[in-house]
Amino acid sequence: MVIFMKAAKREMQKEKPVLEEYDASGMVLGRFASIIAKKLINGTKINIYNAEKAVVTGSQKVLLEKYRARFNYRAKGNPEKGPKYFKVPHLMLKQTITKMLPTTARGVKASKNLKVYIGNDENKKLLVAEKSKLKQGLKYLELSNLCKKLGAKW
Repeated sequence: MVIFMKAAKREMQKEKPVLEEYDASGMVLGRFASIIAKKLINGTKINIYNAEKAVVTGSQKVLLEKYRARFNYRAKGNPEKGPKYFKVPHLMLKQTITKMLPTTARGVKASKNLKVYIGNDENKKLLVAEKSKLKQGLKYLELSNLCKKLGAKW
């Protein structure tokens, strides 16, 4: 009886995680990232499409100043060792989500279950995170426009 119960527990642990595919178009970057991070911690595999259509709220001028200032951070001794920030939309979105995960082994494992893509070539049906949709009347900048103004080429 005990052997059977141990075998059943092993089978439950070996179950494949559920794969969920999300559409990032019109989603506020930070809210969307926090929702996805929670799901990743719970063991869900997630694919995100249309990363370039996610939005960052705020005025365009302030956002550009903030993101351009990031690229000037460098270590005093060696500028090669400074913090590295991405300029392409899918990597910006992925980094935003992974920074919300814990730095423990569990967080690293969760970050490996995340894949972010530009566009949706296969026209799949995608899930939408309703809580992270952009509300009317807010100033915003699409991630693709932000990246182009930062000098990204993708």
